[in-house]
This record gives sequence, C-alpha cells and structure tokens, in this order.
Amino acid sequence: LSPTLYTTPERFRENINDLLALGFEPLTLEQYYNGEADPDKKYFIVTIDDGYLNNYEIAYPLLQEMQLHADIFCVVQDLSGGRNSHFTYDQAREMEESGYVSIYSHNLLHERATSMPSAELSSMFSTAYHSLSQELKKKTLFLAYPYGDHNKETYQLAKRAGYKLQLVQARQ
Repeated sequence: LSPTLYTTPERFRENINDLLALGFEPLTLEQYYNGEADPDKKYFIVTIDDGYLNNYEIAYPLLQEMQLHADIFCVVQDLSGGRNSHFTYDQAREMEESGYVSIYSHNLLHERATSMPSAELSSMFSTAYHSLSQELKKKTLFLAYPYGDHNKETYQLAKRAGYKLQLVQARQ
C-alpha cells in the first residue's frame, strides 16, 4: 500500500499542526461549496476515502480531540453492515451528529466509473445518492470518484443523480 494513501495517528496530528502553524485554517467541503472561503485566507480540507472501520475507531476520536472536521467518502453499499472492515450507517449517523464528520458518497461500489455501462453507472449513482439522502437525512451530497476515475459522461450522470460537487484524486 502506498504511503500516500494512508497515514498514522501521529502523522495526522503532525500534519494538521504543521498546517495550522503555517496559517492555514480548516474548512469543510460544504463551506467551500457554499462559497464561505475568504479569498485572502489559506485553508485545508480533511477528506478520507472508502469508509473503513478505522475511520470510526481511529480518525473520528482524533477529530474530536483536535476539534477538527473531516469529510468522509464511503462506499455506500458497505454502510449496510455487510463488511466488518467498514463502518455502518449507525456509526455514520453518530459521526454526522457530532458535527466533526460529514459523510458523502464514494459511489455504491468501489469500482472504476468509466469501466461500466452508462445505465449501470447511472443506477449506482442514483442508488447511492438516495440511500445516503434517506439514511442520513442529507440534502446536499458530494461524490468522490473511486480511483479518481471519471470523464465527461460520468460527470453528467453524477450531476443527473443529484450530486452537487464531484471530486477526483489528483495524479502526481
């Protein structure tokens, strides 16, 4: 596993403290989307992908301790409790209610969006969107593409499903 795809609790604390020491302020994706960022300030947004159980067991307590918000993009099908390696809807609700976490979509399944037929992808986007909306009582949902895999068609399908903001992984 690439070290650019994970962190440790110690490195997380150190990275956040470094950003704060450099004058960056925390911002949520929803604040960014709503235009609440002052162009004269420097910001950082904490995002976490996949919805692994360690997001709940390790990251969530750290966020509470540091009084910091994170936006977690979870594989929506895994929230139903079928995989012990991922957190559940109950845990997602708890994190959301705390104010330290917002839960968003990493699609229904963790698959490359451009590798599936349009009708199937459209159905997955829609199912994930409606499931999260219903279970978490959310009105504004964002999507982070698994593997950052997207194109113009996936953008249109996600937009049609209702996603207001779509994020991709920057390639280095």
